[in-house]
Amino acid sequence: MLRKIIVLVVLAVLLLLAAMAQQKATVYVTLWFDTEDYTSPEPDTIILPLCRILEKRGIRATFKLIGEKARDLERKGQKDVIEALARHDIGFHTTYHSQPPAVSAYLDRLDWDDGVEEFLRREDSGFRDTKRIFRRVPICYGQPGNSWAPQVFVSLRRWG
Repeated sequence: MLRKIIVLVVLAVLLLLAAMAQQKATVYVTLWFDTEDYTSPEPDTIILPLCRILEKRGIRATFKLIGEKARDLERKGQKDVIEALARHDIGFHTTYHSQPPAVSAYLDRLDWDDGVEEFLRREDSGFRDTKRIFRRVPICYGQPGNSWAPQVFVSLRRWG
Protein backbone atom coordinates (compact mmCIF):
# COMPACT_ATOMS: atom_id res chain seq x y z
CA MET A 1 0.00 0.00 0.00
CA LEU A 2 2.81 2.39 0.94
CA ARG A 3 4.53 1.77 -2.38
CA LYS A 4 1.30 2.46 -4.27
CA ILE A 5 0.84 5.77 -2.49
CA ILE A 6 4.40 6.84 -3.26
CA VAL A 7 4.01 5.81 -6.90
CA LEU A 8 0.73 7.76 -7.21
CA VAL A 9 2.22 10.90 -5.67
CA VAL A 10 5.31 10.73 -7.89
CA LEU A 11 3.17 10.09 -10.97
CA ALA A 12 0.91 13.04 -10.16
CA VAL A 13 3.90 15.33 -9.65
CA LEU A 14 5.54 14.19 -12.89
CA LEU A 15 2.31 14.70 -14.84
CA LEU A 16 1.97 18.19 -13.42
CA LEU A 17 5.57 19.00 -14.28
CA ALA A 18 5.08 17.72 -17.84
CA ALA A 19 1.94 19.83 -18.23
CA MET A 20 3.72 22.87 -16.85
CA ALA A 21 6.62 22.41 -19.28
CA GLN A 22 4.18 22.66 -22.19
CA GLN A 23 2.46 25.77 -20.86
CA LYS A 24 3.57 29.23 -21.91
CA ALA A 25 1.95 30.87 -18.91
CA THR A 26 3.18 30.27 -15.39
CA VAL A 27 1.28 27.50 -13.66
CA TYR A 28 1.20 27.27 -9.89
CA VAL A 29 0.49 23.97 -8.20
CA THR A 30 -0.18 23.52 -4.51
CA LEU A 31 0.58 20.23 -2.84
CA TRP A 32 -1.13 20.00 0.53
CA PHE A 33 -0.76 16.93 2.74
CA ASP A 34 -2.89 16.32 5.82
CA THR A 35 -0.50 14.82 8.35
CA GLU A 36 -2.68 13.73 11.21
CA ASP A 37 -2.44 10.02 12.08
CA TYR A 38 -0.57 9.64 15.35
CA THR A 39 -2.07 6.30 16.39
CA SER A 40 -0.64 3.94 13.77
CA PRO A 41 2.99 3.55 12.67
CA GLU A 42 2.38 3.25 8.92
CA PRO A 43 2.15 6.98 8.13
CA ASP A 44 5.56 7.53 9.72
CA THR A 45 7.13 5.32 7.07
CA ILE A 46 5.89 7.47 4.18
CA ILE A 47 6.67 10.99 5.36
CA LEU A 48 10.45 10.86 4.95
CA PRO A 49 10.45 9.17 1.50
CA LEU A 50 7.76 11.59 0.32
CA CYS A 51 9.78 14.60 1.50
CA ARG A 52 12.86 13.22 -0.26
CA ILE A 53 10.97 12.67 -3.52
CA LEU A 54 9.66 16.24 -3.43
CA GLU A 55 13.04 17.73 -2.50
CA LYS A 56 14.83 15.80 -5.25
CA ARG A 57 12.53 17.49 -7.74
CA GLY A 58 12.76 20.92 -6.15
CA ILE A 59 9.14 20.86 -5.01
CA ARG A 60 8.00 22.48 -1.80
CA ALA A 61 4.73 21.26 -0.30
CA THR A 62 2.56 22.22 2.64
CA PHE A 63 2.18 19.62 5.37
CA LYS A 64 -0.75 20.35 7.68
CA LEU A 65 0.13 18.71 10.97
CA ILE A 66 -2.03 18.21 13.98
CA GLY A 67 -0.30 19.17 17.20
CA GLU A 68 -0.37 15.62 18.53
CA LYS A 69 1.35 14.30 15.37
CA ALA A 70 4.13 16.85 15.82
CA ARG A 71 4.47 15.78 19.46
CA ASP A 72 4.41 12.12 18.42
CA LEU A 73 7.29 12.61 15.99
CA GLU A 74 9.22 14.42 18.71
CA ARG A 75 8.49 11.72 21.34
CA LYS A 76 9.68 9.02 18.96
CA GLY A 77 12.89 10.93 18.33
CA GLN A 78 12.21 11.15 14.60
CA LYS A 79 14.48 14.14 14.07
CA ASP A 80 15.11 13.16 10.45
CA VAL A 81 11.39 13.31 9.71
CA ILE A 82 10.97 16.60 11.59
CA GLU A 83 13.92 18.12 9.71
CA ALA A 84 12.58 16.87 6.35
CA LEU A 85 9.13 18.30 7.08
CA ALA A 86 10.67 21.58 8.25
CA ARG A 87 12.12 22.12 4.77
CA HIS A 88 8.53 22.41 3.54
CA ASP A 89 5.70 24.68 4.67
CA ILE A 90 4.02 23.65 7.91
CA GLY A 91 0.34 24.25 8.58
CA PHE A 92 -1.65 23.73 11.78
CA HIS A 93 -4.48 21.20 11.55
CA THR A 94 -5.84 21.45 15.16
CA THR A 95 -4.44 19.67 18.17
CA TYR A 96 -6.23 16.31 17.86
CA HIS A 97 -8.18 16.51 14.55
CA SER A 98 -10.99 13.94 14.72
CA GLN A 99 -10.77 13.09 18.40
CA PRO A 100 -14.17 14.11 19.84
CA PRO A 101 -15.39 16.68 20.35
CA ALA A 102 -14.69 18.23 16.95
CA VAL A 103 -14.17 21.97 16.69
CA SER A 104 -17.66 22.58 15.31
CA ALA A 105 -19.19 20.53 18.13
CA TYR A 106 -17.44 22.25 21.02
CA LEU A 107 -18.10 25.72 19.56
CA ASP A 108 -21.67 25.05 18.45
CA ARG A 109 -23.50 26.53 21.43
CA LEU A 110 -21.03 29.26 22.33
CA ASP A 111 -21.39 32.92 21.49
CA TRP A 112 -18.69 34.72 19.53
CA ASP A 113 -16.37 35.78 22.36
CA ASP A 114 -16.73 32.57 24.36
CA GLY A 115 -16.13 30.56 21.17
CA VAL A 116 -12.92 32.41 20.40
CA GLU A 117 -11.66 31.82 23.94
CA GLU A 118 -12.69 28.15 23.89
CA PHE A 119 -10.89 27.51 20.61
CA LEU A 120 -7.75 29.14 21.99
CA ARG A 121 -8.03 27.16 25.23
CA ARG A 122 -8.36 23.82 23.44
CA GLU A 123 -6.02 24.36 20.49
CA ASP A 124 -3.28 26.65 21.81
CA SER A 125 -1.08 23.85 23.17
CA GLY A 126 -1.07 22.02 19.82
CA PHE A 127 -0.32 25.22 17.94
CA ARG A 128 2.49 26.19 20.33
CA ASP A 129 4.05 22.71 20.23
CA THR A 130 3.91 22.62 16.43
CA LYS A 131 5.57 26.05 16.37
CA ARG A 132 8.23 24.93 18.87
CA ILE A 133 9.00 21.59 17.20
CA PHE A 134 9.34 23.10 13.72
CA ARG A 135 10.88 26.37 14.99
CA ARG A 136 8.49 28.63 13.15
CA VAL A 137 4.89 29.81 13.08
CA PRO A 138 2.68 27.54 10.95
CA ILE A 139 1.79 29.33 7.71
CA CYS A 140 -1.85 28.25 7.58
CA TYR A 141 -4.71 26.54 9.35
CA GLY A 142 -6.63 23.63 7.89
CA GLN A 143 -9.91 22.74 9.48
CA PRO A 144 -10.32 19.05 10.32
CA GLY A 145 -12.77 17.57 7.84
CA ASN A 146 -15.98 19.58 7.65
CA SER A 147 -15.60 20.86 11.21
CA TRP A 148 -15.89 24.57 10.52
CA ALA A 149 -16.65 27.36 12.97
CA PRO A 150 -16.38 31.13 12.41
CA GLN A 151 -14.72 31.88 15.75
CA VAL A 152 -11.60 30.02 14.61
CA PHE A 153 -10.44 32.77 12.29
CA VAL A 154 -10.39 35.44 14.99
CA SER A 155 -8.42 33.04 17.16
CA LEU A 156 -5.86 32.47 14.39
CA ARG A 157 -5.18 36.20 14.15
CA ARG A 158 -4.11 36.18 17.78
CA TRP A 159 -1.50 33.53 16.97
CA GLY A 160 -0.06 35.66 14.17
